[in-house]
Amino acid sequence: MMNLCKLLSSKKPEILITFVVTEEWHSFMGSDQKPHNIRFAIVPNLIPSELVRTNNFLGFVEAVNTKLEAPVEQLLDRLEQPVSAIVADPCVVWATRVVSRRNIPVASLWPMSASVFSWGDDEVIADLDLPTVLNGDGLQILKIDLEVVRSIYKAQYLVSSSVYELEPQVFDNLKAKFALPIYPFGPSIPYFELSKSPPTNHNYLYNWLDSQPKHSVLYISLGSFLSVSKAQMDEIVAGVQNSGARFLWVGRGDASKLKDGVGDKGLVVSWCDQLRVLCHDSIGGFWSHCGWNSTQKLFMLVFQFSLALY
Repeated sequence: MMNLCKLLSSKKPEILITFVVTEEWHSFMGSDQKPHNIRFAIVPNLIPSELVRTNNFLGFVEAVNTKLEAPVEQLLDRLEQPVSAIVADPCVVWATRVVSRRNIPVASLWPMSASVFSWGDDEVIADLDLPTVLNGDGLQILKIDLEVVRSIYKAQYLVSSSVYELEPQVFDNLKAKFALPIYPFGPSIPYFELSKSPPTNHNYLYNWLDSQPKHSVLYISLGSFLSVSKAQMDEIVAGVQNSGARFLWVGRGDASKLKDGVGDKGLVVSWCDQLRVLCHDSIGGFWSHCGWNSTQKLFMLVFQFSLALY
């Protein structure tokens, strides 16, 4: 979202962008450099942090959609300048309710591929290719997905961080189905900022990478929320350990457990600057959960590498 704001700022420096964050997220982002026409607006941190630490995805989504609507609406009342438009993640389903009460247009930002969005329809329930979605918490997650899609129908615009040429048939089908305008604006990855500033924090990480042979390190990052069982994780750890490969593993809350099981050929951290790590010469592979941002980062790196070859 912030990367999109920076892109908008570079194209239209005369606009003022108010970026709404919780107190907790402001503590992470508040010191980052940003254009002069982007400002933070802070709402109380009403989402218990243990929901993230314990990978309680359903609890996290419920908290977002029950605790933040009122503080954000109160914030709109306090702003000195009137709001001309709101850009919101469609998972924040109350955004369309807030703007409809105030007659403000809203653009839903779809941060995944358009193909993922295209199956978020009622027809997915009958799709036999998705049996795992209906197991365990899958049915509840499916209900959330359908609610998200329904909220997009109430928006005035749909913007996507994909590229039309990558998914032309999907975008054509979506444009035929939705009455609202759909704008794929391309990757919002801040690769152009890497050369502007040296890496901050985690110097030991970059020193470790600098000491590894070129293209020898497997970078492992399985997403913000752990999506595998304990038995599966034990198998993954054993596989990495037995492979003998050098690796850098972003382990989130499981970092301490991973450190005990992976031996001395790797480094386990709880967070890293993923784009900067992927650009490092020592990285030779990327084990990903295949989230859209991770996929786009890898795509951009392959594209730049191809340009360099020619």
